[in-house]
Amino acid sequence: MTGAFGVRKSPILLLVHVLILTGLLAACGSSTKTASSSVDNPATLTLAISSVEGSQQLQKQFGPLQAKLTKILHMPVKLFPVADRTAAAAAIESNHLDLVMAGPAEYVALRAESGTLPVVGLSQPGYRTLWVVHGGSAITSLAQLKGKAVGLTDPGSTSGYVYPLKMLLDAGLKPGSTVTTQPLSSNQAAAFLGHKVDAVATYPAGYAALLKLGGLTPQQAPVIARSPMFPPNLIIANPRLSASLRNRIKSELSANSAAIMKSIQAAGGIYVSSYAESKIIPVTDKDFDMIRQAYRQDGYPNLAKIPS
Repeated sequence: MTGAFGVRKSPILLLVHVLILTGLLAACGSSTKTASSSVDNPATLTLAISSVEGSQQLQKQFGPLQAKLTKILHMPVKLFPVADRTAAAAAIESNHLDLVMAGPAEYVALRAESGTLPVVGLSQPGYRTLWVVHGGSAITSLAQLKGKAVGLTDPGSTSGYVYPLKMLLDAGLKPGSTVTTQPLSSNQAAAFLGHKVDAVATYPAGYAALLKLGGLTPQQAPVIARSPMFPPNLIIANPRLSASLRNRIKSELSANSAAIMKSIQAAGGIYVSSYAESKIIPVTDKDFDMIRQAYRQDGYPNLAKIPS
């Protein structure tokens, strides 16, 4: 029997080669199946909501979304609580988490940390940062916040932290030095209404909630600066999910846009106004480059090392 390039091989040697090759192929096939088959096409999909932690709160608010996804995808969907973005990244990398509903800044960090892929966008018309000051204040621009105290939200917030820092830098201010920044999370409105800060960075639905809580008119809490429009919130996927499953999820969510948005609004609170005019839209990774630029300008050149 003649091998490649006409070199004659003995039958025994050829048999040994065949057995070795067969064994290697079997081992590789077995390894691939064990490592990825249950991840590529899981029997149950797990879903986390980046801004909600605690299983009881998650189930209470997003049980309707879970039920709707289970129905339209024709497979069980299980809610998966995560404490923060770092926990979500770890769960993705360990293949315990399949899908995450996240904001633009959270997606950018998760993409760098765990390779997550965008599936669909959740549009939010008018989604941008609004800088708000007290009525009667002499402050009419961000540059005039020099020497003042401003309230931000969580470090993972696009509109309440990541982009506001960039806007302060663009105005010639140095957060923590020429302007005092206070991450206030859910206490932001109370701090503003109690005059503990001179300005806050929020977004349209948050601004409406602030006015309602304080019984204020827009003139009593004027907006002095607005950012460009942001890319949408989105649903992202574990990169180990098969392309066919990701495409099926994308197709089914797009075909059931109104029902999905209604189930998200059922979470109550800020979700009602945030998603009042929303729909499922196509989204690509490139859409989030403006957020990457903001992170880097804020002093985070390594997007995989952004603190939660």
